[in-house]
Amino acid sequence: RDVTVEICAPVGDPGWMQAGMEESFNIVVRTFLHNARTGHDEGLIHYLPTSNGNWFKMYADNRATKQAIDILIMEVSPPDENGFCSFGFVAWEKRAFSTEARIIIAEVDDRQIRSRGDTSIHVSEIDCLVDISTHPATDEEADKVAARFEPERRDRAKEAALMMQPRLLRRVLPLIDEVEL
Repeated sequence: RDVTVEICAPVGDPGWMQAGMEESFNIVVRTFLHNARTGHDEGLIHYLPTSNGNWFKMYADNRATKQAIDILIMEVSPPDENGFCSFGFVAWEKRAFSTEARIIIAEVDDRQIRSRGDTSIHVSEIDCLVDISTHPATDEEADKVAARFEPERRDRAKEAALMMQPRLLRRVLPLIDEVEL
């Protein structure tokens, strides 16, 4: 009960944003995607408008409004030979939040890139590693995306769909017919 979950840009809903869960979970999102907008419009979740550079400001400035971060869940690459996992293609504020979190759960995705700069974390700083790697997108999945485009653009659309993170593509597929082109 009374658990606050702050999510950057939720693509899927693990069940927290459903009617009847509001007594257990206080959901705060920073970027609206389809399911977050629906949950907000139904009064089930809250929206906290922030820009990329301001997410961590209350912690960096040690403001009284900062809240303790009990658990940070983030995607990372598999560890390299020295035990470092990259924050991948969505590094944003992961370094900063990982220094504040009491517990870090890292979802390891073998399709994550190794980004440059201060964008990695050692396995010794992670409390739990969970492998979320999955098989690549199939031609059938990519064809469903491509079918939404004009015939002359379908090959490029299929190529783009096959390059997407498979888990993201699979979360988007059920919604694709709701998007008007």
